Amino acid sequence: MPNSAYSKLRKTLGRWSSASQGNVTIMFGVVLVAMVGTAGAAIDYIRLIEQRTVFSAAADSAVLAAISSAREAEKNGQTAISKRAKDAALNAWKINIATSSFEAKAEPNIVVSKAGSAWTAKVSYDEVSPTAFMSLLGVKAMPLKGEASASTTISKVVTYWDFHVVVDDSSSMGIGATQADMDALKADPSINCAFACHWANYSAGETDSASIAKSKGIKLRIDVVDDAVDSMVNEMISSKQGNNVRAKLWGLNDTAKTLVDLTTKLADVKDYNIELYKTPVSVGNTNYETAMAKLLADVGKAGDGKSAVDPKKAVFIVTDGIHDTGFWTGNATFEWYSDHIMGTVDPAACTAMKNNGVLVGVLYIDYITPDGYEGAMDPVKPAVLPSLQSCSSEGLFFNATSPAEITKSMKEMLAAAMGMGAVHLTE
Repeated sequence: MPNSAYSKLRKTLGRWSSASQGNVTIMFGVVLVAMVGTAGAAIDYIRLIEQRTVFSAAADSAVLAAISSAREAEKNGQTAISKRAKDAALNAWKINIATSSFEAKAEPNIVVSKAGSAWTAKVSYDEVSPTAFMSLLGVKAMPLKGEASASTTISKVVTYWDFHVVVDDSSSMGIGATQADMDALKADPSINCAFACHWANYSAGETDSASIAKSKGIKLRIDVVDDAVDSMVNEMISSKQGNNVRAKLWGLNDTAKTLVDLTTKLADVKDYNIELYKTPVSVGNTNYETAMAKLLADVGKAGDGKSAVDPKKAVFIVTDGIHDTGFWTGNATFEWYSDHIMGTVDPAACTAMKNNGVLVGVLYIDYITPDGYEGAMDPVKPAVLPSLQSCSSEGLFFNATSPAEITKSMKEMLAAAMGMGAVHLTE
């Protein structure tokens, strides 16, 4: 081959080689961008998933906080309930969102409403999550939106319940129901005391003061509690589905005694006339230690409520909180006289029931100390309220004094207990 021809061929191959290297460089650059974009997309997506998890949890927390706030405000007779519930929801939202590295640009939309007796809360959010790597591919942000709702609406699925209604029927519940009733008891010469708890020698034909009060139309606190129980049982009757609700009525005195056995015939509980537990002499007759042990053994463990043989269970205790026996017990703290050794309920007894899955509701009816008996009550009364609060399940402690408050609290206790098993959360 002539030298000139060879020289031309070499130059041509050289130019092709240079062009080939340039193409490879361009192709590598294109592939590199795609690879970085793909890897970056994965990182951005993982970050989005983490943010969605935080926002979803924040929304769940917000709606539950709203429902809890609404029920608590309603129970306490407060006003502006929806606003209180919204504020509680927003606070819960902010606390949860603070755990995210992403800063929300706007507050969520919070709606709290009530239909009938049911509260509903809805929380929705609509944000965008800016990208770091996907912006190389032209995707500047990804949507970050969702909603949650919660309601106290009782499920249409039948839930089986056993309600144990425990009424303190000891002597201290023989006080006049109102100040006018107390005055009438003291003014009556055959009673002459604010408490109608003086028992008679029946064999001698004597009449006890509770019977005298009843014959003269003087209402006692035990009568008010009886009326309140009737109102609560009416609520049970109106809300039951078939025979999914059973109730048992107990008297709480020197032990826990069955007044009406566990039954689906709720009218039997309603129609029972609750009277003071009668003792032949004036001795203490409220023994929480024995009573709570009896209740613990009888009530047993709560179930999931899906069948009649595995019902949910609740114990509702209505009491003035004073333990009074003629002998020392583990929860007694003070001896007034040898036949009046005082104390209050030991919360550990209630804890044992709660550990069995049983809801424990407590209605504390303020103990009214008669004139001249301050020495018996003053050493004990400061411990009554905290002990009964500790005894109850969260959200199931009530305190009332007047007849209207007592009735209202009994109905609210039932609603609160049933509502605790009926808060539904949806996304």
